[in-house]
Amino acid sequence: MMRLPWLYVFEELYPYVRSVMAVKFSKANFKQVAIADILGVTQAMVSKYLGGTVKRPPREFEKVLRGIGEEIAEFILAGGSKEEAMVLLVERFNELFSERKFCELYSRYAKIDERNCPIILNVVSPTVEPLKALSMALQRLLQDAVFPNLIPQVRSNFVFCLFNAKEIFEVAGIPGRITRVGSRAFALPPAYGASSYLAKVLLKVHKKDPKIRSILNIRYGEDILSALNSSNLEYLVVTSLEEVISSIETFPDVIIEEGDRSREPGTYILGRSPFDVLRKLKLIEKGLL
Repeated sequence: MMRLPWLYVFEELYPYVRSVMAVKFSKANFKQVAIADILGVTQAMVSKYLGGTVKRPPREFEKVLRGIGEEIAEFILAGGSKEEAMVLLVERFNELFSERKFCELYSRYAKIDERNCPIILNVVSPTVEPLKALSMALQRLLQDAVFPNLIPQVRSNFVFCLFNAKEIFEVAGIPGRITRVGSRAFALPPAYGASSYLAKVLLKVHKKDPKIRSILNIRYGEDILSALNSSNLEYLVVTSLEEVISSIETFPDVIIEEGDRSREPGTYILGRSPFDVLRKLKLIEKGLL
């Protein structure tokens, strides 16, 4: 029997992710019936997850998989829909496909020559279309009642790049940026190559840390700084965003550029995906209320 990569994920990795999510939801006082509905499993299976009777994943991926489960659960708890959570989850597993260790483990599972593994994974694991994912995230952002007050004078942009993107045309962004019209935010549909400055920033960041694939810029102010201090987000205050990228070893959740006479100060939210960025934005907004 041919054992495809997604079968390996479903049989060996996903059960552990669901168990992590089940525990997270249970701690948030969700009933087992509600947890079962979210996870798409039976209540009996939820009981097994909560009882710890789930197959342990390969030791090399246990920490990574726990992180995925906690991130998806937190995203849903923050108001993300199941559809958006599924996009985010597929993104995370697709990222695993690019890991050499995943190739080794999958090759043993499928009983194939490891030398052929990269070819197989390259065919069966295309990324979730960034344009579609960014469109979904943008719709949530435009419905956010707090966000219009966070748009800077230079306006906001929201970008998301392909895996290993190197050129601007591989970065999806908002044509003309996101503008405030009255009390609402307005934006055209995302398009590749639509951003110039923020796309260049993302490409530089992504080159140093491939996990970061999305950025949203908002205004800066003392209220933003206070909100960041009350959140669990890591942030860094810099004089020049572009200059500091080359010297940063580990990127924080947020970078604040102080600006100068010729440049407006700004806040840049970094994330693994647009939905990850929105989750961090919600934490900032919570501190503003």
